[in-house]
Amino acid sequence: MPSTLVGAGSSEGSRFMLRKYIRTEIAVSIFMSCTMNVLMAFVIFGMPGSLPVWGAAGVATDVAPTGFMTALMSAGMPGLLTGRRLRNGALDPLTGRTRLLPGNAFVRAVILAIPSAAVMFALFAAVFAAASIEKLPFAALLAIKIVIGIAVPLVVTPLAVRDALSPADAGKFQP
Repeated sequence: MPSTLVGAGSSEGSRFMLRKYIRTEIAVSIFMSCTMNVLMAFVIFGMPGSLPVWGAAGVATDVAPTGFMTALMSAGMPGLLTGRRLRNGALDPLTGRTRLLPGNAFVRAVILAIPSAAVMFALFAAVFAAASIEKLPFAALLAIKIVIGIAVPLVVTPLAVRDALSPADAGKFQP
């Protein structure tokens, strides 16, 4: 059975298949992340009229774990699935690419999740502080969760998938 992605070649068809595969993984990650982030907003905050921005139960505090978990899901699942597809022969490894992150999909996801949490917290805290925002409506929290659910997978999923496709991972899949 031929591979669904021919990473070893440099033909236009191979590059198209790689881009298509990565775009598909990004789309799935965005859908899953947005869904989980919105559901968690309801679980954690309920549906109050307005939410404090600062403090232990504030929106700014919630942005860091949201960024972390979104990156963990957006790098972890595609990394695991890509590794399994490599191991089963459904995908060929990329050639001419040096792996930037560890081969273990979970470790790779954690390494991408930590800076994602820090960046999301710093970004939103800076916006809240610069605009002197003290309270937000629940709808604004949902919008923030969706923005994180889109932005983080756009960055971390391609990194995780390309690293999982590196030749070093081809024969040594580690869950």
